[in-house]
Amino acid sequence: MKKLSEYARGRDNNFNLIRFVAAMMVLYSHSFALALGGGEPWSQFGVTPGSIAVDIFFVTSGFLVTASLVVRKELCSFVVARVLRIYPALLVMVFLTVFVLGVTFTTAPLHDYFNDIEIVKYVLRNTTLFAGCCGHLPHVFDDNPVKQAVNGSLWTMPWEVRMYFLLFGIGVVAKFLQWREQAWKPMVVIAFVIFSVAYFVNHYVPAVSFMQDNRALRLCMLFFMGATFYAYKEKISISHLTGFSALILVAAALLAGEWLFLPLYTVLVGYAALYLAYLPAGGIRKFNQLGDYSYGVYIYAFPIQQAIVSMNIGITGMHLFLIALPCTLLCAVLSWHLIEKRSLKIKSSQLFCNAAMVTGK
Repeated sequence: MKKLSEYARGRDNNFNLIRFVAAMMVLYSHSFALALGGGEPWSQFGVTPGSIAVDIFFVTSGFLVTASLVVRKELCSFVVARVLRIYPALLVMVFLTVFVLGVTFTTAPLHDYFNDIEIVKYVLRNTTLFAGCCGHLPHVFDDNPVKQAVNGSLWTMPWEVRMYFLLFGIGVVAKFLQWREQAWKPMVVIAFVIFSVAYFVNHYVPAVSFMQDNRALRLCMLFFMGATFYAYKEKISISHLTGFSALILVAAALLAGEWLFLPLYTVLVGYAALYLAYLPAGGIRKFNQLGDYSYGVYIYAFPIQQAIVSMNIGITGMHLFLIALPCTLLCAVLSWHLIEKRSLKIKSSQLFCNAAMVTGK
């Protein structure tokens, strides 16, 4: 039985495919919620296809982003890489949302639309993500079943960025201690434990609940679960037997009560995701030749779905999914080849390093 570290050495893996499937799950789930005004096609103890997909995003992100930091050991290079991965495509999407989709679907006069403070809030918050995101544009989708929500998927992204900053802080301490493993690894585990305890206490003990929306704690926990997997990859065994067992246990846990299902699912979903990322091989790896379309699917699907609903009030969830799928894929493909792929080719030059240090971004 090989260790996870033996598989995590190169780029030959299924992460692109896993994240793409996860993005498709979000698109599928949101189709029913947006068409019907709430609810998803399947839910068990609060776990839906969409929430499973987001869980996978954050576990794999924690694993891969931690790997990026540790392998680089250069904080400036790490920051530039994160900025180039997240923001160029995001900026284009926000621009198109405000000046194309918003202009097309607002019921307000264009003069009133462009003079509304909501436009400024939408652009500033969604292009920086530091203070959370903004989901509304003036009088856009007022008559949809889910009213005025322009891009509800973006709510996870500020938390993703916050996890980058927290991981960056761990990197600062690690660099001060000259990247001694006994320094950064325990810090990752401590973050994972703190977020885990906070999440389960907040979920199971309403008397001491301190956050109304427990989903944010869950995302933080899962991110650092992925980071912990990377930190101790030399000690974690992975095989088809253990991977299949994890998948079967997650499925079997659906038959159990919530008290057993949620902890079991949470513990196993990360391991199962890494198993699927590394062990299935062969022709499945050819997917990597296409590109990484998951981010584009994630950021474009929701506004496209809302636009379709606005033009087809009463549309069913499945019809919405089938119509939105090719439209979203087209935007994702264009986003990858015209923006994301080109941004990732930019070298972490001294110019970018200096700009990052000056701006703090």
